[in-house]
Amino acid sequence: VAFIVLLDYLLAEVAEGGSAAVTDELVDGSTCLELSLEGLLLAASLSQGHDAVQAGVVSRAEILLLGSDSTPGGSRGSLFREGGSTANRMRRLGARVIGTLAEQPGVAGEKWLGLLGEALSSSASTPSTGGRTSGAALAVCELLRSGVGSASDSTKLCRQVLNLLAKREAEADVSVMSAACDGLRRLSERKPLVWDSIDPAESQGNLTRKILLDRVYQLSAPLTDGDSKDEVELSTGSRELIHASWRLLGQLASWGGEGFDDCIERLISIGLKSSGEEAIAALGLALCAAASDPLEPLGSRAASRAEALAQRLLKLVQSDEEKNEAAGAEASDA
Repeated sequence: VAFIVLLDYLLAEVAEGGSAAVTDELVDGSTCLELSLEGLLLAASLSQGHDAVQAGVVSRAEILLLGSDSTPGGSRGSLFREGGSTANRMRRLGARVIGTLAEQPGVAGEKWLGLLGEALSSSASTPSTGGRTSGAALAVCELLRSGVGSASDSTKLCRQVLNLLAKREAEADVSVMSAACDGLRRLSERKPLVWDSIDPAESQGNLTRKILLDRVYQLSAPLTDGDSKDEVELSTGSRELIHASWRLLGQLASWGGEGFDDCIERLISIGLKSSGEEAIAALGLALCAAASDPLEPLGSRAASRAEALAQRLLKLVQSDEEKNEAAGAEASDA
């Protein structure tokens, strides 16, 4: 009860505090809205089996995330808030709250999926609604991750999110593509729905597996092209998109089958062209995901994949050392 009272205090601050609740940092770089969403996520995780508490958390989530009338795009819907890096974090947190609640019995996940699917369809073609498109894409992926939706609806909605990545560069919104990468990665942590939604040989809505991998790989161009900027010169949004694309590649690789080797090769190619602590950390997470097995995380296949990947990386390091030694010897002879 005390926790809910404290959460309500934060939620009231968000509802009445205007833009300051979103921009002003309170604790360790977190804003009032971010703390509210983290509290709501914790409450969602703890409310299972407690009907009264669960009902209260659901109503608070609908008001804070979807709007006062639970209609996507409402004026108070923080899931659809426009903005940069801070707003991106809010949207990701908000989507996780919705996904966590949808896993629990008695929660109207199908209703949310319908509302968010409509928001995704109506806003994807409107450039001025990047925040709404990003929030809808993230939340739809979280709901699909939680098992909400029929097989046909899941495939249809997954393809809609995939199509956000297929837009031409001139039409693309960095925050929307980053949200699509993050949402599809989260979905792929549990289900192979991304691969299953695309025919490996024939085009489905002008999108094949190869086209998808080519597109995701192209998102790294600002860092990996020969004439590219250094990572520190890129905007925060561009860096987030690039790192999100790497982690999506890694998670797609984890399902094996056709496309596995291609994902691994692309990640290694990116690693050979990248530098910087943030880039190395993001690539490390991507490669760890690639070596995992979502169905049996502690199974033999995950172990053998990790061993094979480690051997591959060690050979690359050894090759680089030999090249450096040879170059040093040539320089000494000269």
